[in-house]
This record gives sequence, C-alpha cells and structure tokens, in this order.
Amino acid sequence: KSLFESEQRVSNTKIPTAIVRLGGLIGPDRNPVYQLQNKIISNPKGRINFVHQNDAIHAIGKLIEEPELNSVFNLVCPHHPLREDYYLHWSKKLKLPTPKFAQEKAHVRIVQGNKITEKTSFNYTVNNLLI
Repeated sequence: KSLFESEQRVSNTKIPTAIVRLGGLIGPDRNPVYQLQNKIISNPKGRINFVHQNDAIHAIGKLIEEPELNSVFNLVCPHHPLREDYYLHWSKKLKLPTPKFAQEKAHVRIVQGNKITEKTSFNYTVNNLLI
C-alpha cells in the first residue's frame, strides 16, 4: 500500500492508531557493514535511511504517551549520507576491510522522518550517522 492509502486508513479508524515505519535499524552492536563484508554493495551513490535503535525506542515511547495521534510515522535519522560514504566510514572506524561497490547509476530515495518531531516533543539524538 502507498503511504497515502495508509494515512487514509488510519484517519478513518475509530480506534486511535499510529503506524510506525522504521528505517534500517542501527546501534552499538547492529551495523549493516558487518553483513556486507565480502559483498559488492549496490547503489553506492544512493542515500542511507537508517534510524538508531535508541531513537526508535524513544520515538515509540512518545507515540504511546500521545495515543490521540492518528497517523503514519517514518522513523529515520534526519542525516542521509551517501551509502558509499557511510560504508567507507564505518569499515574504517571498525577496522574492517574496505568494501567494494557496484558501478551503477544512483537510485536516490530519501525517507523523511520529521513528522514525529513536528507532532510530538520527540527529537532525534543521533543526527549524524558518520560519528
């Protein structure tokens, strides 16, 4: 279903409903750079749409505190570095082999996660995925 169709369904329900759509989940022990070792990473000029696990937990908590919100919320960090920059940064920082990237045209898709910051008091604590 499209995001618009999901929004329509949520707004038409009589039961307060918040749909949470998480970006790629990252955290201290969770980074996709580990799973992509020895693989060719596609779409290196595309953008990252990740959310830190602490931000995901706190955002969901805010939505539970405000049950009257009927909407769909994308949870993604406001920072969207290039995939190539992200994986090069983290492989170097974690002392992993330099990743290999596919040579292909970029498919850029940036998911906006600001609705929750506009409708609640939640703010992302991880605003830069390259630190």
